Amino acid sequence: MNRPVTIPLGATAVRPAWAALPQDVRRMIEQRCGAAVVEATSQGRGFTPGFASRLLLADGERVFVKAADDETRGPFAAAYRKEASVVPALPADVPAPALRWVHDAGGWVVLCFDDVAGSHPVRPWQPVQLTAVLHTLGRVAEAMTPVPPRMVAPPFAAEFGHLAGMWDALSDLPHAEEAAELAALGVAVCAGDSALHTDVRDDNVIIDPAGRVWLCDWNWVCAGVTWFDTLSVLVSAYGDGLDADAELATNPLTASLADTDIDAVLALLAGYFITVSSHEVPPSSPHLRAHQRWYAEVTWQWLSRRRRWSGEQLFDDLRGRRPAGRVGGRRIPGGRRQPVLHRTMRLATWQTSSRRSSATVRTSVRASATRPSARLFGRRHDASPRPRTRETPTKRRSPAARRAASSTRPHRPV
Repeated sequence: MNRPVTIPLGATAVRPAWAALPQDVRRMIEQRCGAAVVEATSQGRGFTPGFASRLLLADGERVFVKAADDETRGPFAAAYRKEASVVPALPADVPAPALRWVHDAGGWVVLCFDDVAGSHPVRPWQPVQLTAVLHTLGRVAEAMTPVPPRMVAPPFAAEFGHLAGMWDALSDLPHAEEAAELAALGVAVCAGDSALHTDVRDDNVIIDPAGRVWLCDWNWVCAGVTWFDTLSVLVSAYGDGLDADAELATNPLTASLADTDIDAVLALLAGYFITVSSHEVPPSSPHLRAHQRWYAEVTWQWLSRRRRWSGEQLFDDLRGRRPAGRVGGRRIPGGRRQPVLHRTMRLATWQTSSRRSSATVRTSVRASATRPSARLFGRRHDASPRPRTRETPTKRRSPAARRAASSTRPHRPV
């Protein structure tokens, strides 16, 4: 298929500029770098609101710095801490920008990397660049199997097992029962002893002038099968009109796989994307839902073609699921804390509404963990429906009375 990407590539992120950082944080960065910052170029790709800029220093050196504070961007600060623990443990054969230093004090997490000269792959995917990325993923899989010493990589099921349950709320969609069975199988299929990136997308890849591929943003490492990252990249290649099935048949990591194993992982991804793409658009990532919706339609059509299903019915249903917070015709319970996976799969970067503090979210998670529950969006929710209370009908007011009341009512935030 060829489904054009509708988001503005290169301008999807809403990030603070260099001047917006607190003065003491800017001063600390310059001190650690050993020179003043004379130019800062914010990175427009991605879907997270943390500071991420290429910095030109007064001595002519260039670095890449990302930063987040615990107070307003707590989940992202935690993700940066995770990345700071992973990158030093990467084998030398893994092409990742070197981590120069880490600052974790005063409520701020700041990471400084080598600035790799180059650019992100072109979208739609170009065959030469896609081949280079897939070749690199093959070398990375070899270097990361088994999980390198000193690297903490939780099992795939521990990180992503709850995604299979998302099909429970999609039972009214075509082929939902078979897709749910495949998704449950997908969790088992992905068990393995290789350290996975799990978030390989074009905006997390840099190709330098020599053609070498670099993988960035190692926030979401887990242990699983060697071919997961390869398949996740091929989803976007399929959507861009390339022959992803032909690549599966020839790629050393996937050539010997059973069709059912590939379909199972596609079903797992499809359930996730269909679910989150219809949720509220977070102010910190205005293009996230459109991005996830594109992946929902592409993943489902690829799975439908492989399973010889008719996928057009589902596309019509997806386009009708615009209201935020509704999946499968039902309201999803719980708050607004959700994994970003595409962030391709991540599968667990959190977007927290500005109307709820991170402390409130953590409290609600702890409280709900003691109840019988089902996993959804990385949070726990009551498995059994709560009894509804009968509402007393209100007397219908005249138009004049409604206008008078609305003039004094606070506006609901959009």
